[in-house]
Amino acid sequence: MARIPNSVIKMKRIDGIYISVTGYTYNPGKLSFRKSMTADQYRDFLIYMADQILSEFVSAIENQRYKSGSKAWKPLSVKYKTWKKTHNLSLNIWEATGHLKDSLKVFKKGNLIAVGFTQSDLYPKSFAKVNDIARYLEYGGNKNPNRPPSRPLFRPVLESVRKSVKRYYKKYQKEVASSKTGFLYI
Repeated sequence: MARIPNSVIKMKRIDGIYISVTGYTYNPGKLSFRKSMTADQYRDFLIYMADQILSEFVSAIENQRYKSGSKAWKPLSVKYKTWKKTHNLSLNIWEATGHLKDSLKVFKKGNLIAVGFTQSDLYPKSFAKVNDIARYLEYGGNKNPNRPPSRPLFRPVLESVRKSVKRYYKKYQKEVASSKTGFLYI
């Protein structure tokens, strides 16, 4: 729970979870179990879900979740893989130095909880915006043959979370039941 900053925990109104790379706003359970919760319970659940989504993004990068299967990323080009090797960088997709993965966070953005990167998150040597690099990896270099293909991470992870929201809600309920306050964050 240390990954959730006080600015998020103290939010009085939360209008959803904003995914910074895609620009998508997600309201988990809004059409199903939201009606059975108080406003404070739903606010607490939104914070919980933001933390779960963050964990899923990190896990997908670390485990190279989309390296194979129906949503498989295209492999790195031989030229780029060779360059990464000569510079002692990770050969994983979505990772070279680990800076992008380490920059993932939950933060307040107006009345939304954001998951991803702030506009002030920069790479230390190039000063490139981490969010811009993540978008580039997510959506690819358009149709330019010299630019990399899209290697979606944020969209399939969020799709998976959306399909499993009832499982997350049950997990949340178990954790709340074992807490003394009836909440996890607020």
